[in-house]
Amino acid sequence: MNTAGKAFKFALRETVQFTERIEFKLPNNLYCGIPYLEIKLRDRLKTLTASEIKKIEDDIARQLNDPTIPVDENGNKLLELDIDGESVPALVGTEEGLSKIDDVVVQGAGKFLDDIVLPMKADFPKLKFNKIGDDAFEILDGAGKKWGTVYKDKIVCPARTQIGTAGNPILNKAVLVKNMRYEVDGIIYQSDELGRVLTTTADLDDIARVRLGNQQIRAVDVKDGVRGVDQGGHIVGSRFFGPGEQINLYPQSANLNQGPWKTMENSWADAMVAGKDVKIEVKAIFEGPSKRPMKFEVEHWIDGKYKLEKFDNL
Repeated sequence: MNTAGKAFKFALRETVQFTERIEFKLPNNLYCGIPYLEIKLRDRLKTLTASEIKKIEDDIARQLNDPTIPVDENGNKLLELDIDGESVPALVGTEEGLSKIDDVVVQGAGKFLDDIVLPMKADFPKLKFNKIGDDAFEILDGAGKKWGTVYKDKIVCPARTQIGTAGNPILNKAVLVKNMRYEVDGIIYQSDELGRVLTTTADLDDIARVRLGNQQIRAVDVKDGVRGVDQGGHIVGSRFFGPGEQINLYPQSANLNQGPWKTMENSWADAMVAGKDVKIEVKAIFEGPSKRPMKFEVEHWIDGKYKLEKFDNL
């Protein structure tokens, strides 16, 4: 493989999910696709101002005139853009050329899946990982019970719903698969580069789910919580069908959990009793490598009416 090919393969391998990209329309029917390398970059790309976009487009136009820029067999060019001081790979080409890059990612899904599944096999030696075609693995226990499905860009798992049954082991890990989307009974969790749940998005349900009390206690111990200060706080409350497994728990100060957070949840419950639709997105703000959030930002929409609430985990 030539230098250009290696550069493209590297950009794609580091991307995780190239098919979700932000595109800038350029002259001559060209497009620039910037892969979502990590969560903070993805969020930053969504907030670019018109002047910032113009600056990026000017930078792209300048680099396209550089004869040393790597070009692949589909005519796509690999650029490096400066976004907030960070060097970000960007692919420029026609819509057809960029779509062929996406095809390469899809065709290589088995390889990327292996990178995800091999560490999971080590974490769960008693579970079976059965490959389904080229794009997924089913996770089964010895009795044939299905615990989840692993794709190259997401993990889909059910959470516990019955009293007396164990929680889903895939969801009870204190550290999740890094930079991965988890879909759990309609709730979406996004992990960060350290395997912590960074954001949670849910359309709340008015069906209560049984709790896993032992996991609430465990959350304090395995996620850098403080005994006597913290509780295992649900991201999505069990009364809104929130899972009882670790994926849905943070070490949360009792003052917050039983105070302002509960008040906020009560407002959601009251709205749902009134027949209103409630959607939420919870973002945890961490300090360093700690698994205990220092702050929370909660966006919620009640029948489309937006509100942002911020909390210190004190």
